[in-house]
Amino acid sequence: MPKKIRVMDAAPFKIDGVYCRFIPLTQGQIAIVNEHDYEFLSQWNWYALFCRDKFYARTNSFKGRAILMHRAILGLTENDQREVDHINCRSTTDNRRKNLRIVTHHQNSTNRKTRRNTKAGLKGVSWHSRDNIWEASIRIRGKLRHLGSFNNPRDAHAAYREAATQEFGKYARFE
Repeated sequence: MPKKIRVMDAAPFKIDGVYCRFIPLTQGQIAIVNEHDYEFLSQWNWYALFCRDKFYARTNSFKGRAILMHRAILGLTENDQREVDHINCRSTTDNRRKNLRIVTHHQNSTNRKTRRNTKAGLKGVSWHSRDNIWEASIRIRGKLRHLGSFNNPRDAHAAYREAATQEFGKYARFE
């Protein structure tokens, strides 16, 4: 299949010493990919899918099926239950291999962002007005574990950070 001509095609550029390319998406978004993945990915038209406050690159014509770009890059089929995690979770259109890792659902769920409706705005911290105290807790394999009560949210968050680092390691997320 001949390579499609793209409006935003540009010469390869380096990020951290690795050649990369842009792939244009809809809604004014672009995906960044390693240069050696560019030709393979350019066979399809990609669009920006908005999901959970973030954009992801997706096509509906990948071998007759819909697929997310990061799954195509890492060779995960639709039947593969593993997931792809963006290490820099703030940039979900950064599909360079350096930013992608194959994870289990549990590993991927450990680095979700802080919920918007928290009083402290800190992950793992909640306010208990009845006792006028901040509490720290962490969810591990579906079970909520109490980490302690604190006089201020910073101390409660420090307890969460320590527990998350110990339990989740490099998959822990604190914001």
